Amino acid sequence: MQFNLLSELKKLKNRTTQSGKDPSEKETKKKPSKPRAKSAKSAAAKSSQEAKPQPKKKSTAAKESAKSNDSSRPKKPQTPFKKRLKDAITALLDVRVPMSIDEICAKTKFDPDDKELWLALGKSPRTELLPDGRYLYKSQLTNVREKGELLTHVRKNPRGTVWMDIRDAYQDVERDLKSLVDQRQVFVLHNPDMEDDVVYPNSPTREKIAPASGEVVDLWQEIQVPHEPSELEDALRKAKIEPSRKRGLEKRAVIMKAPKKAKKKDFRYRKVTNTHMPELFNSQQPDQID
Repeated sequence: MQFNLLSELKKLKNRTTQSGKDPSEKETKKKPSKPRAKSAKSAAAKSSQEAKPQPKKKSTAAKESAKSNDSSRPKKPQTPFKKRLKDAITALLDVRVPMSIDEICAKTKFDPDDKELWLALGKSPRTELLPDGRYLYKSQLTNVREKGELLTHVRKNPRGTVWMDIRDAYQDVERDLKSLVDQRQVFVLHNPDMEDDVVYPNSPTREKIAPASGEVVDLWQEIQVPHEPSELEDALRKAKIEPSRKRGLEKRAVIMKAPKKAKKKDFRYRKVTNTHMPELFNSQQPDQID
């Protein structure tokens, strides 16, 4: 029995040495490990989310700074009000027909919501606001609308009619004025002081005057007028004609006044008395002043 027991112990010892375990230690059951596939996927998803740039929310301070930057930027300059009003009136003058706000804006590129402009355009003396809301150009001379009325107006003003006053009377006024000049019913002279042309009526007697003969025209063209002003003045004086003086050429002689001498003040000494204080002399006066 002892021999069998020893042999069994030897076999058991050999088994333990081969397995590397101590027979006295109790075997513990290991828990099954969770599959690592899911954890790997979640880690990859987390890393991809971290890699993606997430939009940052702007703070209130950043928004205020952005607004201040926008306000500091130079805005597009707006057309001055007087320039817009003039352009709108010019647009009405070009067509001479009633125009609505949309039609004016289509031609001038103005804002149809510009209430200040449309209110001023309706009150302008050069425009008329019609009942249907359209605008019409109104000329300075409302009684001149065709060639006959133009001739009547010029004849009623024998001292002359300035071209600026009648140029916007109606659309073909310039063509009709040229026709009247060709018919010798009116004539036009340039006024250098006004820097504009003046229309004068031609008298009926002058209209019936026959044109000059060829001899007179040839004689007029043979006479050469000097181009230099000094030579022209000498030629006029030789013909015993005093040349007219031009404005602005002669300057007034400056009269130099003698400087005024400063008057010397005489300092006169006045006699000072105490007569205005009689009570000082009514009392007894001292004989001696210590």
